[in-house]
Amino acid sequence: MCLLQPSSYNIPVVYTEWKFVLLRTLITMIYGYDLIDQMSQSNIQRLIYEFNLVKPYVDLMLNDKTQTFGDLCQCNDTICGFERTQMFTCLKLITDQLKCDYVCITLSNRIIVSSPNWSKLKLNEQYVLQLLIAYNPEFKFIRDYAVYIESVDRTHNYRLITVRLIGHLHVSLLCSNEPKLNVFENTIETIFRPHIEYIQNISSLLYPRAIHDSVQFDHSILALLYINRQTHYCVSTLHPIPTTVTKQDIVEQRFLNLKLFYMQMISRTSETLIPHTEPLTTTVNEMYMINDDHKCYYLKENNYELFILYSNSIPNIALRGISRKTLTLLKKHL
Repeated sequence: MCLLQPSSYNIPVVYTEWKFVLLRTLITMIYGYDLIDQMSQSNIQRLIYEFNLVKPYVDLMLNDKTQTFGDLCQCNDTICGFERTQMFTCLKLITDQLKCDYVCITLSNRIIVSSPNWSKLKLNEQYVLQLLIAYNPEFKFIRDYAVYIESVDRTHNYRLITVRLIGHLHVSLLCSNEPKLNVFENTIETIFRPHIEYIQNISSLLYPRAIHDSVQFDHSILALLYINRQTHYCVSTLHPIPTTVTKQDIVEQRFLNLKLFYMQMISRTSETLIPHTEPLTTTVNEMYMINDDHKCYYLKENNYELFILYSNSIPNIALRGISRKTLTLLKKHL
């Protein structure tokens, strides 16, 4: 374990490149590849007008307004700490009854469960789909949206059908002409009606914390980001203590501090940290950083990475023990 001094850093190239990939995916997913090529050559004003329609999503991406980390660490945001058996059962029923291979259940822009084919979509496509599902300002209950999916077939558009179950909980599928909207709506209602109490509990216990209340953290933890590089899933929370109501400006500052710590860590040289893209030559990397108003700790164990934001009151000697205990706890759930 070594001390990392707070310092300025250059934004990592891999982060900038991934943002461009996400922006390109967003634009082509909504407008299609051929349409963009045609308008860029013949009708620039139309192209500018069309791009104005995606400005809210571009704003979300570039200004990190989702307050999640999937776009930073190139993983799918998810939730953890609860039994998913009922959700998998519902997912299987949807897949079978609607004869659709691309189905996903999300909480806000975090995946709860998804079908095998949905999971095989490119990570950038999954991220943009989750963004379209969670942050449409005109979305009230059900929506049928045309999208282009390059990894499936870039020559024609698919339908992204989404229904809001309760709160920020959504069921979505990618399909072609079938099913009709009313069939989809009726099927979802029939499947989830027996599980209404279960989904109400999920919505109330997992939003906005993203980690079930049964998973208890040390009270000195302000925020954390946990990454499983093998499965390409990550879990983050800015609300580690479930019973505490935190003001929005404090939550935003926690996100910023944790993001800055993450950026500083991945901008380190290969002599300081082992990059996750290279074969592992050791089992653990650890590093901590002390600021005026908070402390940070980084822990890497094989394919698992953990970034923790602590309050300044925690003794330095306790950082390692609490961090390792937290990693062990999270590995049980993801």
